[in-house]
Amino acid sequence: MTGARIMVEMPHVRPVIAGVWHTTRLSRFPASGEPVTTLCGLTEPAGYSDQSSTQLAVPCWECDRRYRTENHLTVPPNHPAFRGNP
Repeated sequence: MTGARIMVEMPHVRPVIAGVWHTTRLSRFPASGEPVTTLCGLTEPAGYSDQSSTQLAVPCWECDRRYRTENHLTVPPNHPAFRGNP
């Protein structure tokens, strides 16, 4: 093999929609234009682009809360999802 092989673990792939990064249940990379549904229920077509490291995204706290609940992790009573998403 020549060159560098880029490895990406699917649980760490986070779609960003309108500056908010979400969590999904992806088992493979979706094709460009294929619908992607987030844990909080948003559905948007997949798209790929290079991103500057200066572009910031904030977490979707509802996705985080649902991920924690589905994986039997503690959801503290002061979790940001209980105050609403940014």
